[in-house]
Amino acid sequence: MKRSALLVVDVQNDFCEPEGSLAVPGSLKIIPIINQLKADNHYACVYLACDAHPPDHFSFASNHPGKAPFEKIEIDGTAFDLWPAHCVKGTQGAQFHPLLNVNERDVIIEKGTLRHRECYSAFGSQEEDTNILSDLKSRQIDSLDIVGLALDYCVKETARDAIQNGFSVRVIEDATAAVGNSLIVQSAKDTLTRLGVQFLLSSQLNEGS
Repeated sequence: MKRSALLVVDVQNDFCEPEGSLAVPGSLKIIPIINQLKADNHYACVYLACDAHPPDHFSFASNHPGKAPFEKIEIDGTAFDLWPAHCVKGTQGAQFHPLLNVNERDVIIEKGTLRHRECYSAFGSQEEDTNILSDLKSRQIDSLDIVGLALDYCVKETARDAIQNGFSVRVIEDATAAVGNSLIVQSAKDTLTRLGVQFLLSSQLNEGS
């Protein structure tokens, strides 16, 4: 029998409407669904991933004179998005949204802690080990349900890495929200579906699908 975990991605103040510096449209609507998933107690473990950036993080437009949020920069031949400063560790914006139910059993996973490295995925990057993989293995988890913000960025990259690390992955679509338009979202979903990620609604979970 599979041991499943719920992985909640970046439900932090700076990503939530109406006041977040990088607020995702529809972000508040998903929080009650996530809370219900947690309350249903179907999971062996719940992980809460969060950005914990240093103030001088390279993805902040404010750290590049003359650049504005949502422009792109190129470093060593690779293009990167620039963002408004967000989720700086220790600030109000980096805290989990107050409507999200958090308890002492939840495992907190910090990412994006290196100033020179972008890290959308809860699994970290080549230079940043978030320790989630070793923790999942220690708990003998083999299946992940992923929810949170944003579907076309951090949820997408987390799901991709989970698949590549051998986990069975489902994205609970009505417990996510996206930054981009419908075409961008569909492209992200198509990419993940090709990799083996399953998309379903929270109501299908309750039906035992």
